[in-house]
Order: sequence, then structure tokens, then C-alpha cells
Amino acid sequence: IVYREADQHVARRSKLLLRNSDDGGATWSPARVLNATRGHCPRFSRLRHNHLVIIDDASSSLYWSLDDGNSWTASEHPRLQHSIPDRLIELDEERLLTTAHGHRGKARQPLIGQSSSEQMMYLSEDRGATFDPLSVLARDRCLVLCEASIVAMPDGRLVAIMRENSWVHEPMYCAVSDDGGSTWSLPTPTPLIGHRPCIGLTHAGQVLVTYRNVAPDSGTVAWMGSLDELLHTGFQVHGLAPGPDQPTLTPEGLHVHHPTAGRTGTYYALRPLTDPTHASASLEAVVTVDAADPDAAALYLGTLWRLTSTGIRPEIDGAESVSADFTQPRRVSISYDGGCCVLQLDGEER
Repeated sequence: IVYREADQHVARRSKLLLRNSDDGGATWSPARVLNATRGHCPRFSRLRHNHLVIIDDASSSLYWSLDDGNSWTASEHPRLQHSIPDRLIELDEERLLTTAHGHRGKARQPLIGQSSSEQMMYLSEDRGATFDPLSVLARDRCLVLCEASIVAMPDGRLVAIMRENSWVHEPMYCAVSDDGGSTWSLPTPTPLIGHRPCIGLTHAGQVLVTYRNVAPDSGTVAWMGSLDELLHTGFQVHGLAPGPDQPTLTPEGLHVHHPTAGRTGTYYALRPLTDPTHASASLEAVVTVDAADPDAAALYLGTLWRLTSTGIRPEIDGAESVSADFTQPRRVSISYDGGCCVLQLDGEER
């Protein structure tokens, strides 16, 4: 196992450390230092002839072992023009592939609130001595695709899974190459919402993805399934209902009860509007509010629509509440089109 030791997330001081286990991970050796001054997001690969190689972002280095990890030799490579390279994929004796990402420009783009991202493929034809850009894996004006991880399938296809970084519960996206990374399919949404994915295959041929879950039910997650499930399931709703006050299904619908204030709420993330300039959407719910603090309950489409027992209020400066008796069931319909939201209560536009 190789990892970074650092003083903080955006590090001022860091090291690249290595440990090994001879009993399947039950116990580990003391740490060995691969680089005493730099290290960031290292990735391991096992190549043919049982060669091990680590690619490191911060030191722009490859670390090679020809004796099953007992000794290591570092070799610098010209720094990739993009950051956080994925593990190396071996095409043949000389050719190695990796991918890395970067942001283009300083201007914040209005649809994503940051500069555009670009996920680039790199090819080495001299076994890692130099790398040259090969192709653009993904670039989308409405998505922030980055931190790609690639697996080579038994049929020769390459499958990449990518983080989406706009923080609106966009899922991770996948792309597929049939020609060794020269061209890629358009990114398609997966059922997973996460950052820093790592994709691989089990001995049984199942796809395994580990990642940091940034859906409402956050945590460190491993997902396993078929490639077809990953590529074609599409977006799935994610929710969080922590603590003892779980929502319950009743004949009237989903009953949510949180008797105490705090960060123990129930939260469901629906499919975001990837391109709000071209997409339209509608959200409808029959809602009864027995009691709620002013900011305790809400629907979200375009903006937060705060619900209390006496009305509904869009969370926009200067907006007034729409009065209604929500202690009785009310059909709330919110439609979005071209940047405009329209609210209807019980079929009447308000």
C-alpha cells in the first residue's frame, strides 16, 4: 500500500510512504519512505513480468520495483499538463496509458460556477520515460468531470468513471473507449454520487468501484455489480434518514417526524438539472405540515421552497410567503423552464 502523509488536505508538507503485508492485510510493516519531501495521490499498477509501478502527482515521478516491492527506483517524467494521474495501464511492452485532469482558464463559467474541466488521456511509448497527450476523455460545459479512474475490460474496452464536482448531487459519469483510449463515448450518468473513484475488476469479473460518497448518505463506499448496471442504470435517488426518527410509510404517505432541532433531518436528492438553459422539470408533492420551524422543511427546484403549517415561501430576497393551511393536504406543483419557476397550489397558479 502506498499513501501520502501530510500536514493538511492542501498540504504544505508531505511524504510518500509505503507499507507491505504478508498476511492479507491483517498486519503491516513499518512505513518506508519513497519520497521524504513530496507526495500526492499515488496510484499502484502491476504490469507484465510482475513489475510494480507507482505514479505520483506531486513529485512527477514513477517508482519502479522489479522484485515484488522489496526495493524501489524512482524515475522522473516530464510533468503532465494535467493533475492527479490515474494508475498506469499497460498496452504492450512499451506503451503505457494514464489520464489526468485540469481546469482551463480562470473565469468562472455561469452554468458550473467554476472554470471548465478537462479530462485528458496520456500515452507513453517509451515505458514511462515521457508522456504525450493522446485524446480528450471528457469535457462538458455543464459538468465538472475530473479524477477519472480507468479499468481495462477482458474484451479490450477501456471504461472510465469520473467524479463530477459541481456539488449539486450530479452522479459520477462513465465513458467507454473501443480503440485503446484514442476516442471515447459521451459521458453517461451512473447510479453513484461520489468523489475520488477507483474502478477495478474482481476475480469473478464483477466491476468494483470504491469512492467517497457525497450523496446525502455520505461515507466511504464500495459498489459492486456488472458493467451493464454501471453504464445503463442511470441516476438513482439517494436519501438520508439518520438517527432513531426514521420516516415511516403510512396510508397517507411518507411521514417524517423530527422532534428535536439539529442536523438529523431526512433528505432526498433527486436528479439535478444538468443543463438548466435547455432542460425543463416539474416537481409535485402532496404535503401536510403539522408543525415546522421556519427553515425545517423544504422542496428544492430552482430555489428552496420553505414549508410551514401556514404557507410556502421561496428562499429569494424580497419574496413573500404564499399563505395556505398546510395542516390539510395540499398539492404543491413547481415547474421549471428557462430559468423561471411557477408554483401551483391545488391546481391554482400562485
